[in-house]
Amino acid sequence: MISVLKELKRLNFEIIVYTASEKYYCEAIIRYLDPKNEIFDHRFYRRHCIPSEDGQFFKDLRIFTNRKMEDMVLVDNNPFCYVTMLENGIPIIPFTNCKKDHEMTDLLRYLKKLINL
Repeated sequence: MISVLKELKRLNFEIIVYTASEKYYCEAIIRYLDPKNEIFDHRFYRRHCIPSEDGQFFKDLRIFTNRKMEDMVLVDNNPFCYVTMLENGIPIIPFTNCKKDHEMTDLLRYLKKLINL
């Protein structure tokens, strides 16, 4: 997973963590994945999401007012998070860190196609 994220950085992707998790939980994972702060450009947490009546959380890319919608994608294992902006959503299964898990490499290949590499 880390190698894919580093490759995306090398390709000049801006990588933003946008999670429905609480900050304290997410920060521990980010420190583990990116101890030198070289991968993630920004971090947004549950407080930046929009809660639904049934307790789920939407991630609204419109909070990034200085970026064009057509230049952003939201990769998430929960399609509900991007249901209001399906054209920006890329579904992914949860990361399992096993040898049969190719989601991140498949994602890298897909994103390279999006930018015509």
